[in-house]
Amino acid sequence: MFTLFAEMEELISKSALARQYFQKSASWPSQRVNGCVVMKKNAAFKENEYHLQAEALRDIAKRLNAHADEIDEASMDSPEDNE
Repeated sequence: MFTLFAEMEELISKSALARQYFQKSASWPSQRVNGCVVMKKNAAFKENEYHLQAEALRDIAKRLNAHADEIDEASMDSPEDNE
């Protein structure tokens, strides 16, 4: 997970991902990635959270592909061409 978050740092907002897919705070993923002590325990991802992260990335990829498809299918006529 550390590598994932390091590589996607500039592509995807960790805080938005935490809120949208985990319903957690903006600091939640960083606490787990860095093993911070939270409530007297080292924070870590649970097994189901790994699976949820994978599903979140698949959902994001699907949404990005859909937007790319829309761009490919859009008319390339500029507004000036229609005058």
